[in-house]
This record gives sequence, C-alpha cells and structure tokens, in this order.
Amino acid sequence: MVSKQISDSITEAKAALDQVEELGKTSYDICDGMLNNIKAFVHDDAVWKKINDHEEKIHKDFKKRLDDARAKLKDRDPIYAWNDGLKFYMELRHWKSLEMLSFWDKLSKEHDI
Repeated sequence: MVSKQISDSITEAKAALDQVEELGKTSYDICDGMLNNIKAFVHDDAVWKKINDHEEKIHKDFKKRLDDARAKLKDRDPIYAWNDGLKFYMELRHWKSLEMLSFWDKLSKEHDI
C-alpha cells in the first residue's frame, strides 16, 4: 500500500501541472519539486534503483531533445528565434514533468512505498 504522503504528493503534483496556463514555467518547477521530494519517503533499494534509472533516462532524453531544438534554431536570428525557443523549452518541460508524473503514478501502484 502506498503511503498517504506519497499519494497526496502525486495528486498535488498533478494539480500543479494543471495550472500551467496560470503559472507558466513555475507550474513545472512545482510539479517536479514535489515529485523529487517524494524520494525522501522511499526506503527500498530496488525502488531507488528504478527511480535513479528512470531519472537518468529522462535526463538524457531531455538533453537530446534540447540539443535537437537548439540545432533547429542555430541558424535563425536570435531576435526572432526566442519565441520558438521558448515554445520548444515549454514543450520539453511539459513532456518531462508528465513523464515523471506518470512514472511515480505507476511506481506507486506497483510497489509498497
């Protein structure tokens, strides 16, 4: 059974992500921070390995996608590219937060944490 603290944190992270229209980038920061704080309640080494492996995978994928977005924008005038760059960045942050939220949701259903 998942602890109430972890369950509540996942629910609050989902709610923070739902406020992206009102809060912008801050909503991703809140969501990611809440999900990161959940790790304090995990005491199983096998679960820790899953968390670390998944975070590493997401980080590598995020960096690759960020580098791809930079490559698409490299030949554009910086004055005009900032809006497209911001759009790429916000899409990436949304993807990353959703990936981590989905991971924690699934993990909480598979393990007694």
